[in-house]
Amino acid sequence: WLTTEEIKDRMMKLIKAFSVALIFHLNAKGGHHQIRRNQPNFQEQIYAELQAEMLDVFEDEKDNDFVQICGWFRCSGTNVPLGITIMMRDIISQNKSGNEQHLSVYNRELDLHVQKLVASLGGCERIQKTPIPTCFTRHTSRLIFMWSTLLPFAIYPACGPFFTVPSTLAITYSILGLEDIGVQIEEPFNILPLRQYSDGVYDGVDFIRTVTNAK
Repeated sequence: WLTTEEIKDRMMKLIKAFSVALIFHLNAKGGHHQIRRNQPNFQEQIYAELQAEMLDVFEDEKDNDFVQICGWFRCSGTNVPLGITIMMRDIISQNKSGNEQHLSVYNRELDLHVQKLVASLGGCERIQKTPIPTCFTRHTSRLIFMWSTLLPFAIYPACGPFFTVPSTLAITYSILGLEDIGVQIEEPFNILPLRQYSDGVYDGVDFIRTVTNAK
C-alpha cells in the first residue's frame, strides 16, 4: 500500500517507536523497575533508557524522527504516542503514485488503522487517569480491620479454642489479599507485562518486513 521503500521503512520504524513510547507514557519508569524514584537523577536515567530503546528502533542518532521523538520526551506534558500517530498520518498523506484512485482507498484504510491506534491510546489514558477514589480505599481498609477484629468472636463457637486463631489468620489473609489485588487493578500498567507486548509488536513488524522483502 505504501509506494516507496523509504516510506515503508519509516512507517515500520514509527510503529515500533509507538509501542515503546506508549510504555513510557503509561508507566513513569517505562518498565525499568530497578530505577528508583528517590534517586536524584531519576528523570535522566529514564530518558537514557528511552533514548537507547529508540536508537534500537531508528538505528541512527541523526534520524529526524528519532531526534524529534526524543525532543518531545524532554518536554514534560507532551503526548509522545499521539505525536507519533501524527507522523504516521503525514506519511499516509504523502503516499502518492500514478494510480490515485486505488491508492486513495489504501490510504483511507491505513488512516483507519492509525485512528484505531489513537482510540487505543485514549482508552489506556482513561484507565490510567480514572482511579478509584481514595476515600473508597480507606473506607474498605477500615471496614476490613473492624471485620477481622470481630471475626474471632463470631467463629469461636464453631471452631473452639484451638482452631479459632489459625482460622482467623487464614480468612483475614485471604481478604487482605483481595484488597491488595483491588489496589493493583487501579493502576494496571504498573503490573502488566508491557515489555512483552512491545516485543510482540517488534517481532510482528520484523516478520512483515521479512515477508515483504521476500516477495
